[in-house]
Amino acid sequence: MRKVFTLLALVAVIGPWGGDSRAQSYPSKPIKVIVPYPAGGSADLATRVITQKMGEMMGQPFALDFRPGAGARIGVEAVAKSAPDGYTLGFTTPAPLCIAPSVFKSVPYDPVKSFEPVVMLTHAPFLVTVGASVQATTLRQLIERDKAAPGKLNFVSFGVGSMLQFMGENFNAVTGTKLVHVPYKGAAPGLIALLGGEAHVIFDQLASLKPANYSAGKLRALAILAPKRLAQLPDVPTATELGYKGIDGAVWNALIAPAGTSLETVRRLNAVAQKALTDKKVVEVLVDQNAQIIDGGPPEVLAAAIRDDLVKWTRIIKATGFKPE
Repeated sequence: MRKVFTLLALVAVIGPWGGDSRAQSYPSKPIKVIVPYPAGGSADLATRVITQKMGEMMGQPFALDFRPGAGARIGVEAVAKSAPDGYTLGFTTPAPLCIAPSVFKSVPYDPVKSFEPVVMLTHAPFLVTVGASVQATTLRQLIERDKAAPGKLNFVSFGVGSMLQFMGENFNAVTGTKLVHVPYKGAAPGLIALLGGEAHVIFDQLASLKPANYSAGKLRALAILAPKRLAQLPDVPTATELGYKGIDGAVWNALIAPAGTSLETVRRLNAVAQKALTDKKVVEVLVDQNAQIIDGGPPEVLAAAIRDDLVKWTRIIKATGFKPE
C-alpha cells in the first residue's frame, strides 16, 4: 500500500510537468503559413523575412503556402478550415476580414469567430497620389480641379470591392469630389496606367507605388492619410494638417490562426514574432520596402484592430452607397 501511495504521489507531482513538457515541445514539425496573395509581392516579402527568423528562433521552418484569389478570401477561408493545432497560420490584411463581409453577400468565414488573432506585424498609411500629368501640386488644388470639371479625373483601384476603391469612394463622399473609379486587374497594370497618364489619382501605400517613382517625378504625393507624416516623405503634409478629416486610412499586415488554437500556442507565436521584428536584418528588409514596423503588442491588440476596422469599413461602405454582390 505504501508503494501505491508513493506512486500516486509521484504521478500527482509529475502530471502537470508532463503537460508543460508537451506544450514546450511545440513546434515539433514545420509550420505552414497560408498567404492569400500572389508570390513575389509585398505580402510575400514581409511574411517570408519575418517567418524565416521565427523559424530560426523556434527550431522549425515556416513554409509559405500561396493561395491568392477572390480578394484574398480563398486563402483566408483555408486558414479558417485548418486544424487548430498551431501548425497552420495565415497572413492577412484588413481586406478579407474587415471589408469583404460588407461587400459580399456570402463570406465563408466569420472575421471574428473563425480566427485567433496572433500578432500585428506592420502598418502602412495610404497616400493621396497623382500622376505627373495631373495639374495639381496640393490636395486643395486636386479637389478644386475636380469640382471645376466633375467626372474628368479618375482614381485607380486594383479591383471592384478593394480597399483602394473604398478609400477613393470615401474621399469623394468627404470632400465632395466626383473622381471616377477605374478598376484594374492588379497592381502592375494599375500603376502602369497611372504612370502613363491614363489614370490620374490613387489611394495606396508608399511601398506599392515605389518611392523611386516619386523621386523621379513620375508620381506626386499630395497628402498622407495618417495622423503623422512619413519619414520617407517628410515634406508631404497629412490630410488632417490640411483640414480634411475623415479620409485617413491604412493597411496592416498580421498573422492569424484557426479558431480553437490554444492560447499558449498563440502567445508563444506572438512573443516570437515580436522578437523577430527587432532583428536587425528583418528590420533592414522591411524598412527598405517602406513598411512601418510597429509594436504589435499581445494578441488582444490585433483583435481590437479587427473589430475597430470592421466598424470603420462597414460605415464607409454604407456611406458610399456600394451595393454588395
